[in-house]
Amino acid sequence: MVFETITELSRERKPITTRDINLAIKRKFGKFMRLQRLFETLNRLQEYGFMEIDVTSDNNKPVLVWKNLVNV
Repeated sequence: MVFETITELSRERKPITTRDINLAIKRKFGKFMRLQRLFETLNRLQEYGFMEIDVTSDNNKPVLVWKNLVNV
């Protein structure tokens, strides 16, 4: 569910924040995912090499972003 949502978001734009992912899950499945569960899932996807985590700057504020490493 999370990886499918991230794959769809990565086609639209890059980079993707955790908030973007959770909002897309809400639109697609009708409810938000608990943040702790979402972070656990994203970290697991990163460990398996499907995702990459990075920090970027938005108006001089650090923003945590996720990048899909798999082209589906």
